[in-house]
Amino acid sequence: MTISRRALCRGAAIGALLAKTDAAFAMLPDDRPYSGATLARSGNEALDQAVIIVLMKITSILGINPGFRFIEDDTSLAIRESLVPGTRGTVLLGIPLLKRALKEFGGGPIVAFICSHECGYIFQFQNGFVERIDSQNRSRVTGLFADYIAGYCMGKLQFQQYSFTAPLAQFMVDSNNRSNSSLVFQARMVAVEKGFAAATLGVPLRDAANQGFLFANAMN
Repeated sequence: MTISRRALCRGAAIGALLAKTDAAFAMLPDDRPYSGATLARSGNEALDQAVIIVLMKITSILGINPGFRFIEDDTSLAIRESLVPGTRGTVLLGIPLLKRALKEFGGGPIVAFICSHECGYIFQFQNGFVERIDSQNRSRVTGLFADYIAGYCMGKLQFQQYSFTAPLAQFMVDSNNRSNSSLVFQARMVAVEKGFAAATLGVPLRDAANQGFLFANAMN
């Protein structure tokens, strides 16, 4: 991957968001387990730069300001706690998950989707959607909504739909989602495709988010 000087400047800016800090952990919104230890860097400079660039674009699309950290777990998640000063919420990106996505599932598009999905949780938190969901159904609704937002981001990032939907489907089956029922899997893929369609049709973020929220609730 060729990285421009301008991209490196953006990377330096977001690199400040990765500075080490300590805080209590609180899951947003579903308690997916992880080790609790976080890292400022993945140990792979090329991966760090690629993630930094895509995160800068995603946060700009969604108008959010989370911090970002890496974890040594085969999962990624978003938490309410701000582990980086001056941010709201934190996205935790699993190094093994990202490396597996790069090696086995077509690389960049799946990494971009993972980042977009977790940022989708932060978007819900920062814009008051989480509080509007019945607590009994919160995990399922917020998950589908995050998929919709991720699809929207993929459209805005100008990925071709065919470049990521097929490997994404396989990635979902192969990863931590293998316990999902076929109906849940289908709902997730529909959410992604609807979000992608909204972006490619030029639907403004706020309108698209409202559509995605209604869809996620209706599928519950």
